[in-house]
Amino acid sequence: MAVKSPTKSVVFVTWGDLRKVVKRLPTPEEHSKYSMERAAKSARGRLKRVEQRHLQINGHSAAYSRAEVEVPKAMLGPRRSNQEIESVHLHCDRASRYFVIYTSSDWGGPRAPGQEDVFRVVTETFRCH
Repeated sequence: MAVKSPTKSVVFVTWGDLRKVVKRLPTPEEHSKYSMERAAKSARGRLKRVEQRHLQINGHSAAYSRAEVEVPKAMLGPRRSNQEIESVHLHCDRASRYFVIYTSSDWGGPRAPGQEDVFRVVTETFRCH
């Protein structure tokens, strides 16, 4: 699901079967680390974690991460480009689902105006059950 604001900032919410993910990634922190590393690998870039912290969302422990992915450019122009990724991972036993809320900047560009605010509102008002 995508939440798009009038300022073009987009926040995504994804979910899936918790039983499948906890076999490999039993905690939101491990899930977050895996997701960030996978994003950097798919972009063939280097991951730099900028911030990590624990949150409480709807009574659940959640993992917040903010990272920068430095990606090599393929052709002309600057040698490298950065993208900022912000995410929250949580596991809900009651709903038997995992949830990921995330947003990112455009490659090499700034975030959309108000993107941080939209991400914060979606995260703070999220309800899994």
